[in-house]
Amino acid sequence: MTKPPVRRPSLVSYADRPISRGIVTPASAFGPPSEGGGGGNMAKYKAARSAVLAGTRFGRVLCTGDSTTGAHGALTNGTLNGAFPLSYPADMAANLTANGLPARSCSMGDANTATIAGYVAYDARNSFGAGVGWAIQAAASIGAGLIRAGSTTVDRWIKSFSGTWDTIEIVYINIAAGNCSVFIDGGVSAVGGFAPTAGGGTTGTPQRATITVPRGVHSTVEILRNSGTNIYISSVEVYDSQNKEMLVYNCGWASAKSTDLVMADATYRTLNMIQFMQPDLMILNIGINDYPTASQATFEANVTQLVNRARLTGDVVLNVPNPRSFTANQAAFRGYIQGLAVSLNTPLIDLQLAPPAGLGDYATASGNGDINIDGIHPTGQGYGKMGAFNAQLLLAA
Repeated sequence: MTKPPVRRPSLVSYADRPISRGIVTPASAFGPPSEGGGGGNMAKYKAARSAVLAGTRFGRVLCTGDSTTGAHGALTNGTLNGAFPLSYPADMAANLTANGLPARSCSMGDANTATIAGYVAYDARNSFGAGVGWAIQAAASIGAGLIRAGSTTVDRWIKSFSGTWDTIEIVYINIAAGNCSVFIDGGVSAVGGFAPTAGGGTTGTPQRATITVPRGVHSTVEILRNSGTNIYISSVEVYDSQNKEMLVYNCGWASAKSTDLVMADATYRTLNMIQFMQPDLMILNIGINDYPTASQATFEANVTQLVNRARLTGDVVLNVPNPRSFTANQAAFRGYIQGLAVSLNTPLIDLQLAPPAGLGDYATASGNGDINIDGIHPTGQGYGKMGAFNAQLLLAA
């Protein structure tokens, strides 16, 4: 059988192009992407893109970073409430899809919400019944905490998904032994399950359960703890095996510094989870919390570790974070990231470039409605632009 030709997506005009939330962004809002030393250094990502377009496999993109990846303040100025669908990774996935590269918005971790109620407020696709026994385990994994079912957990974790799908993927951690059943659409018969094992105390090991269900339009995936004192779950996602996509994971960790992302005392930490997920591309937006205290040497060493780990399987794009009102060391760190893009030969999206190529400095971004009154986090509009800037590079590469 003759395979269909590989079609590279064309970078169409952004004029009258709806992104997520129905916002229409005019073409004049965007300039060409800013590239560092490695504008052409995206061979692994481009191979994955070609495979998605040819229908031969899925691609994986990890958006790793802090609260500005998680989308803190996108809806409510100072919290994570309602933020997940307004995040730049979600907007980027919508941009890619609208421009010919199918992409799905996914998530890992809890973005550093403190409670199950906070997690539900962050990503309203989730519910936990009465919530008894369910908790956030602040385990400092990729995307911050893990979702934990304890010995008293009796209600199902229900996560809503729209559209047609036939595959469920659950990433969990072997820390303590247990057993869970998986259901769909409120059914009484399990479609599969997974059974964590003891993972050597607190070190843990990440595992992936892949469960196939009849292909069709489904509504929910539900996880029921059958046994075990602690079940630790990083992500629950679905996809349609017959329609390949770029799986775009939001791995935002509110308040994270670069040092948090390179902890290596357990295999569920970010560095090892990056290797486990085997991304074709990682977009790294980190530094906004490093400005006040981190040294240049420490920051550059941390970013280099993260880039090298992601490059075991894929490519990397660095972002200069959005401007913030606290300006001490901001210009210096912008320079550090620009220098890393050159020395590490990675593409760069500099969000502090003057519009239309970036958000500009703090006064400009704030005046344009792209930065919240907290002086740190983008607005929903600002996150939408971040998603479009990154999508533009991925489409044009």
